[in-house]
Amino acid sequence: MKMKFILFLIMVVSFSLILAAASDNEKALDLMKKGREIYQATKDAKKASAYYKQAADLASGTVKADALVKIAYMSHVQGYPVRDYENLIKEALKIEPSKKLQAANYRASFLQVFNEVKGQVASNQSLQPKPSAIPAKRSPQKAKRARVVDFNKFFVKLAYAMGLTDSSTDSFWTEPLYAEEIEYALKNQTGKSSNIEFGLGYNLNKSMAIGLGAIIHANDLDAALTASVPHPWVYDSPRSASGAYAGDLKATILYLNLIYRIPLSKLSVEVFAGPAYFNTSADIVSAIAIQDVFPNDSVSMTLATENVKKSSFGFNAGLGLNYFFSSRIGVFVEGKYLSSSPAFTPASGAVPAVKLSVGGMNVGAGLVIRF
Repeated sequence: MKMKFILFLIMVVSFSLILAAASDNEKALDLMKKGREIYQATKDAKKASAYYKQAADLASGTVKADALVKIAYMSHVQGYPVRDYENLIKEALKIEPSKKLQAANYRASFLQVFNEVKGQVASNQSLQPKPSAIPAKRSPQKAKRARVVDFNKFFVKLAYAMGLTDSSTDSFWTEPLYAEEIEYALKNQTGKSSNIEFGLGYNLNKSMAIGLGAIIHANDLDAALTASVPHPWVYDSPRSASGAYAGDLKATILYLNLIYRIPLSKLSVEVFAGPAYFNTSADIVSAIAIQDVFPNDSVSMTLATENVKKSSFGFNAGLGLNYFFSSRIGVFVEGKYLSSSPAFTPASGAVPAVKLSVGGMNVGAGLVIRF
């Protein structure tokens, strides 16, 4: 019930963010309208440019392209060298390659620069300063501004995932009784897991990133023990006894991943892998009591359990697909494989250590926010 509530909460938040992203372009259009009104009323290109920059940060698609061109035009009006704003024109043309400008809305000198940049982009040639608009030598501060990184450096992720597989582990051991051996067979069965994940990442560039995160992993653990118990009076005549219990297997998993990303407009494909640290707790058998009373025709057993904690190292790897509604907010689905095999030893030492598999294959979905 708790996991269903968490999944429902994630879906509600996702829907709210989708609605918020859909309204970004409307807000951007309002900001562009204010910028146009400011410029028409006061001819203050600097103040108008501030509104267009806000619109560009919010918008996507053709609205973003319009805002970028407006910023470039305000820079032209203020007398900035061509090199200071030609990258804005290039970014607008990447979004809308066939974009055209109306002569009635722009100065002829700016239309000339725009068309020249558009022609050079179309022919895959390097941008060259035009003789009619040779830029002045830029100061180090302006040169730095021209190299602004066009992607967000950081991102956070929140996800919920379900395990696709269960696993089982068999253990065997003996102990002496009546000059023979009791033979034990223990079977531990783990169910399909549920996982809540929070991650933080840093983009090295558009294709490479590193990610650090934590996963709260939980699943059921069922154990069944059978024993072949020697007879006290008859040699080689064992009797059978069995016992079972249900417990939990929980883990907090910390991971560090190297991420390779293939950007495809609003979509991106990610491949990731890295080491992981597992802090795991499991309910295991700690003591076994055999009841063997006269006339010894049958035996029974009782089991005692304890919760044992164990730390171990492992790895994780996977494949994800992201879709962004805006430059900052998106959703993703991913498949991930987690693996570690810690050995749990009860404090009593009466039962041998039990080795369990933690992790496995799981598939999930969630939110990603870039900033």
